Amino acid sequence: MTIGDAEADAAPGVTMSRLVSYGEGQSLVANDRTLAAGTNADETMGVGPLVPGRRWYDDDSRRELNQLQIIENMTLGDAAGNKGYDSSSTTSMSLSSGGQVLKTSTGPSLTVDVPQIQQTYQLDQTTTRKAAWSQLSTKIRSEWTFASAGPTYAKLPLMDLAMAASGLDNRNRTAMPLRQQRTSNDGVRPELALTNPYVSQVRLSVTPSTREFVAKNTVDRIEWSIDDGGNWAELPLTTSGNGAEVSLPVPATAAFVSLRVTATNDRGGALRRTVIRALAGPATPGDEAVGGTTISNVKVNGGKAVVVGTSGMAEFTATFTATDPSGIASAGLYLWHGSYNTPDGLQITRTECTPVNATTTNCTAYLYIYDVRYSLASNALAGTWQAEVWASAKDGAGFIDRHGAGSVAIKRITTLSGDATPEPVKKGKTITVSGALTRADWQSWSYKPYASQSVVLQWAKVNTSTWTTVKTVKTDANGKLKTTVTAGSDGSYRFSFAGDAASAPSTSTPDYIDVQ
Repeated sequence: MTIGDAEADAAPGVTMSRLVSYGEGQSLVANDRTLAAGTNADETMGVGPLVPGRRWYDDDSRRELNQLQIIENMTLGDAAGNKGYDSSSTTSMSLSSGGQVLKTSTGPSLTVDVPQIQQTYQLDQTTTRKAAWSQLSTKIRSEWTFASAGPTYAKLPLMDLAMAASGLDNRNRTAMPLRQQRTSNDGVRPELALTNPYVSQVRLSVTPSTREFVAKNTVDRIEWSIDDGGNWAELPLTTSGNGAEVSLPVPATAAFVSLRVTATNDRGGALRRTVIRALAGPATPGDEAVGGTTISNVKVNGGKAVVVGTSGMAEFTATFTATDPSGIASAGLYLWHGSYNTPDGLQITRTECTPVNATTTNCTAYLYIYDVRYSLASNALAGTWQAEVWASAKDGAGFIDRHGAGSVAIKRITTLSGDATPEPVKKGKTITVSGALTRADWQSWSYKPYASQSVVLQWAKVNTSTWTTVKTVKTDANGKLKTTVTAGSDGSYRFSFAGDAASAPSTSTPDYIDVQ
C-alpha cells in the first residue's frame, strides 16, 4: 500500500508512530517518521517478501542469568523494515541443545532454565497462517543455531535475514512474461525454468545480520520452489555488499514462489529460513484439497441479495459446513470481487464454528459493511461477490480451500415513483401514468437517475391483490417514465422494476384511480 503523509501540515517536525491494521489480528507497525512542513513523498508499505523481523523497542529474545527468554512474534516484516504480526496465526516452537529438546511451545514465546556454562542451542519455529486478506507467507519456518554463555544479561545472538525483491507489482506478484510459457503436461520444474525464455525475471537480495555481536555474516544458499516446497532448486549467488543476490526466473505457470535461505556467521551461528508462498507468480492459483477435508452447504445471506444504499451499515452472515475424519481445527470465509488474483474488493469476516460431532463442524461468518461510503466507494463493486471458504483438519494433514464455494449479489438500491392522473376519470378516457427511477450512486453518496431501463406498468382491480402487466415502458435519459392507458374500471396502477445484476428491484406505491 502507498500512504500519503498529509499530517505534516498539521504537525511538521513531529515524529509520528504509525500502525496499519488490516483487521482480524494482522497489523504492520510502521517505522517512525518525521515530516517537514508542506508536501512530503508518499511511502509504500508491505513490499514483499514478508518475513520475520526483530521486535520493536530493542525487546529481543535474551538471556537473563540462567534463563533464556525467547520472544519471536514479528512474523510479517516488509522489505523496508516495518514490523508486522498476525495474532490469528498459529505457532509451534522448540528449543534444543546437544540433541535434547529442552522445551516446546505452541506460541511465539517460551522461557526455559539453562546451565551456567556456554552451550550451543537450536531454536526451531514454524508459524502457519491462513489470512483472507493475504495469500502470501502462509508458512514460515526459522531454524536457528546460536551459542549462549552464562550467567549473563544479554540479547541472544540470533541471526536475521532482510529480503527485498524487484520486479513485483503492488500485490507482490511477478508480472506475466511477454512470451507466455508453453503449456506442458509435465508442468515446469524450477531447475528447467532456469533456462526457459518464457519467464519473468525477479531479482532477490538477502542481507544477513547477527544480533548483539559484530560478526561476519554469509549467505550460503538460496533455494526456490514453485510447488509449495515439494521440490527445491538452488540458485547461483552473486555477492552484493554484505549479502547476496539471485535472479528468480519465474515461469508463467507459477502461482506462487517459495524461498529457502541458509546463512551462517563466524561465531558458530546459523539460520535457515523457509517462507512458503513468499511471492505470488503470474498464474491464478486453483482450489486446494488435501486429505479428506470437505466444504458444503455454503450460503451467504440466506441466498438473498444484499441491498445497499448511500450511507449506513449493512450486516449479514454466511454459513457453511466443514468435515474431516479427524475433525475440524479451524475454518473461515471471506468475500472477493473482480479477479481472484487482483480483486478490487474484499469483505473480511469473523467466523465462529461449532462442532456437530467428531467429524463435522457448522460455521457462521459475520460480515459488516460498516460504512458504505468507504467500504463500497465504487459503483463497480456492485454485482456478484465470490465466497472463498477454507478449513483445516485436526490431524494437520487435511486442508481445503475453495475460491468460489459460494456467492452473493451486493446490489445498489433503486427507488421508483408512480402517479396516475386524472383522478377521477371517465370510462374510456385517457389516463397518464408518470414516474421516475433512481439508483444509489456509491461514488457521490446520492441517488441518481437510472436511464434506459425497462419498467413494467401494472394494474390491479379494486378490492383485489392480483397485478396484471399492462405494458413495458423505458426510462428516458433522466430516469423519467411516462405512458398512457385507457380507463376501464376502478383499480390501482404501479410501476415495477425487476432489477439487474447490480441493481435491486423496486416497485412504486400503488395509485388508485376512480373510473366513473
